Amino acid sequence: MASIADLDPSTELRFQGPFDHVVTSILKITNPSSDREVCFKVKTTAPKRYCVRPNSGVIKPHASVDVQVMLQPFQYDPNEKNRHKFMVQTMFAPEGDVDLETVWKANQSEIIDTKLKCVFEMPGADSTSSAGSPRPVEANANEGLRQRANASSAVTQAASDETRPVSTQQASSSPVAKAQTPSESPRPRPVAVSPKKEPATSAGVSPSSGAESAAATKPAADAAPVAQQQMKLPPFVWIALLVILAGWITGQVLFRE
Repeated sequence: MASIADLDPSTELRFQGPFDHVVTSILKITNPSSDREVCFKVKTTAPKRYCVRPNSGVIKPHASVDVQVMLQPFQYDPNEKNRHKFMVQTMFAPEGDVDLETVWKANQSEIIDTKLKCVFEMPGADSTSSAGSPRPVEANANEGLRQRANASSAVTQAASDETRPVSTQQASSSPVAKAQTPSESPRPRPVAVSPKKEPATSAGVSPSSGAESAAATKPAADAAPVAQQQMKLPPFVWIALLVILAGWITGQVLFRE
């Protein structure tokens, strides 16, 4: 049966997160007929999660009504598959006064059902959660694996670049590399070795005899300072010795006479 009302959107209701507060989506229902009124009613598979205003009514010809579909706050889980759906029932209003409580039961064969699915969107995220669509979890997991693989390959490439040996072209252009290249390192200059000088010796005297004589004269040289220290006596001692020597000489002279 052809639709007697135009829905905007026509296939899905989108709700933009975050979902820590009431999120509203507008459903516009238009009556394209020029001479008949249209009755509508909005139903959902999750009545505790949504508040719909108005959820039913009558639309005049060439008129429209905006239905506010309000999603109640909840803890959003991207891994949870969304199965929420809405159904909009429409039918031409009977002639005369319309009783919305009984019109749906009396004319069930004239009811036209249009289904819409719900889509949850998070700001800044490419993935959406909707009923009947591919699960975004697998796409997110694959994307995460690709990002980790790219990061791992970048780290491996950086490590290989650090440990890669310097090429010949780089070595030739870098002065440090030239200094480290064995083929271009400066050759050591030969050191002139002067002949070893022999100690000067007198004719007929060997170096060993000169060393012995030097060793023999060393104690005498060491004894000289000691003798000089012993000769340094106080003046009164010298006077006493002179007096004693003079008395001894005088005694000798008198004894001989």
